[in-house]
Amino acid sequence: MDNTISVIVPVFNEKKTLQEVIQRIYAADFGTWNKEIIVVDDGSTDGTADIVRGLPESVIKIILPVNSGKGSAVKAGLVKANGSYCVIQDADLEYHPDDIQNLLKKIKNKDTDVIYGSRNIASGTRHGSLIPRIGVFFITKLTNALFQLTLTDIWTCYKLFPKRAARFFTSGRFESEIAFTIALANNGFLFSETAITYTPRDKQQGKKIKYRDGILAIFVVLKTYLLTRGRILRYIMAGCTGITINIGIYTLLLTFGFWYVTAATIAFSIATIVSFLLQKYWTFGNRQHGKKVTIQFGLHVTVVVFNIIANSFFVFVFVDTLAVNKILSEALSSFIIAIWSYFAYKFIFHHLKIKGEIVEKNG
Repeated sequence: MDNTISVIVPVFNEKKTLQEVIQRIYAADFGTWNKEIIVVDDGSTDGTADIVRGLPESVIKIILPVNSGKGSAVKAGLVKANGSYCVIQDADLEYHPDDIQNLLKKIKNKDTDVIYGSRNIASGTRHGSLIPRIGVFFITKLTNALFQLTLTDIWTCYKLFPKRAARFFTSGRFESEIAFTIALANNGFLFSETAITYTPRDKQQGKKIKYRDGILAIFVVLKTYLLTRGRILRYIMAGCTGITINIGIYTLLLTFGFWYVTAATIAFSIATIVSFLLQKYWTFGNRQHGKKVTIQFGLHVTVVVFNIIANSFFVFVFVDTLAVNKILSEALSSFIIAIWSYFAYKFIFHHLKIKGEIVEKNG
């Protein structure tokens, strides 16, 4: 294994602290690891770029013309990284490079792929503004709950990871770090943490993360969960959409004088088509095309025909036999069919084997 660690230093308007941070990285004891320092100036406007250009020749320098966010700067640095492992180092002196050795000591642990430096497990009193700390706590707990993690500090700067994990880091602002953690979790990477020291600064001292970044991070967590793991929730949302369309069209047709069974059949047919598209492409993330779609479509038609017959039967029984309100009858029928349809669609789009292949995408 290459014994080099790439230290990615994203920087934006940090002319007062950048040089000291680089000096501290050089002075830090990384044991037997060689250091590769990559500094990425993210469109600074205070003269930081000139300082970057004047850094030692051994430092890899990247100057971005426009400020695009911390995530974009880190992504640019990772593209140039040559080390077998990478670690992110902020340029604001909040994090101390001497702590990186604590992360490096855990690399040999077979149960660990990624090591995070946590600000919340160190002994002593944690300093810093209360509201940002509460925000990080909430986002950490939310991510843990949705993605089966046990982290204590998801938004820490110190993330040590193998170079093969770098492809999961996306461009953006501070939310890119949250998206990165989730992407690693979704792809089976194992996490561990170690204590680090932290010297927080405030807005007057140059703190750049804002409350809106926290809101955006929460949105990223929820969106990614829905798109990658929240299949049942996606199914329910898609089903509710289908039911809403079903009842809406059914009610409209009744106002035009349609016989309720005919109205139910037409409304349910349209709603089923919409629901199928949502379930295939959103709930189960199945993007398969070509000849195999013919089999899926044939099975879908079978499910649709059965559902139309079953829906008409249920509505007829509820209205004529049980004297249930017509609108309520349609809603109850749709609910019953939605339950069994989940398992039918799960088989078609997730478990169905066609010529040895599993039709499966997002889980």
